[in-house]
Amino acid sequence: MEAHLENPRGLVPISLILDDSCPVLNLTRPWIRDCWDIAPPHRGQTPRVPWQELPEEIPADFARAFADWAGKEGVKGKFSVVPMPAGLGRIDQSLPGVPASRLEEWLSIIRDRIHPSFDLTPEMITHTFAVDLGTWRMLPRMEQYDWTPDRTAEELTEYQATALTLLRNVGIAAEGVTSPGGYAHGGLDAYAQATLDSSLAVNGLGVTFFFKEVESVPVPPRVHLSRPERGQAAVSVIACTDDWFGNWTGWDLGSPDLCITEDLQAGRLVEWIRAGQPAIICSHWPGYYFHDGSGRGFDVCKEVVRRLNRLDGVLWMRTSEIARYWAAREVAAVTCGPDGVALASTIACPAFTFRLTGAPDLPLWSGDEPLGRLSPAEDLRPGTVQRRNDGLWVCADLQEGDARLTFSESRPAEWGGTRRQQG
Repeated sequence: MEAHLENPRGLVPISLILDDSCPVLNLTRPWIRDCWDIAPPHRGQTPRVPWQELPEEIPADFARAFADWAGKEGVKGKFSVVPMPAGLGRIDQSLPGVPASRLEEWLSIIRDRIHPSFDLTPEMITHTFAVDLGTWRMLPRMEQYDWTPDRTAEELTEYQATALTLLRNVGIAAEGVTSPGGYAHGGLDAYAQATLDSSLAVNGLGVTFFFKEVESVPVPPRVHLSRPERGQAAVSVIACTDDWFGNWTGWDLGSPDLCITEDLQAGRLVEWIRAGQPAIICSHWPGYYFHDGSGRGFDVCKEVVRRLNRLDGVLWMRTSEIARYWAAREVAAVTCGPDGVALASTIACPAFTFRLTGAPDLPLWSGDEPLGRLSPAEDLRPGTVQRRNDGLWVCADLQEGDARLTFSESRPAEWGGTRRQQG
């Protein structure tokens, strides 16, 4: 008997990432302004669009409508919350020109209506100029261009811990962090260490993630830092699309066909799903609202999701759930013996799924309880098995430590494994 690790529940994860989001303010407006008017060395990375025509704010009703839609359609993913947008003000204190009641209304929507389906992360502190943590003054260097390359892991840890703390001050325990643009392009090893150490220090998270990378060729999430002896890991979740909705500028309307065509046969997401790799969509909150406040970028996203929800074999997941699953795959071990399977892991993981070839046609027990046997037409879920042409599929909640599953006609006796296969 041999074990083969599979995707959660035997399905391909899909997830929606929203960057450049923050309460009330439209972050694109000050970002383009700062690049062109204050930091001219970075004009080459920023299109010359009339930032003065961009809306200054994105209303709470738009965020509320997004949250209601996502909940109805089952969409899950990641939503950034920039804690000091463009250096204008800390969201745990005040934003200039924004009444406290309006700021709290926005934060309540994020906490109560968006967070149930989306991980919340800082996109570092300002998303524009770096901050002197001693004085809270802006530095003449931008977070994503010229500030991070010469930062040590310890300096990045302090900076990211500050971003996480500002969110925690408003009741948001972030599950990971998001890179503002090219943040930490000096090296992913230091970034991974800083992400894990800051997440541990502020929110007690031993498994966390960061979003920075976008790839066009299917690849799995990358476990950049693993401390299996402590059950800790930092995972890079990798998007497979550019922003093909309203772009980060809010000026460039995209096409759903780039993600998935109406006949469900082509598009970047389809390529990744066919390859069995998590299909993670990259998009930007100001692009959803669009430069004229029409919400046309959001309309493109709605069409992409409508098409995705017609596909079989996919599973909406939060990015933290995807990260935890791939971290568990990195450290988990499966031991196949003559009478069953032993599991060992330092990281717990819901719906951990593996396939057994050469397994006997007997009930599979977890302790005193037999796992449910599903018909081929049913969906795998934790605590069930399913016989398919390519083997016996097993889905179980993986616990930290050791566990045992035993084949037996009746309640099994003690069993010891004989062969170990690393996951």
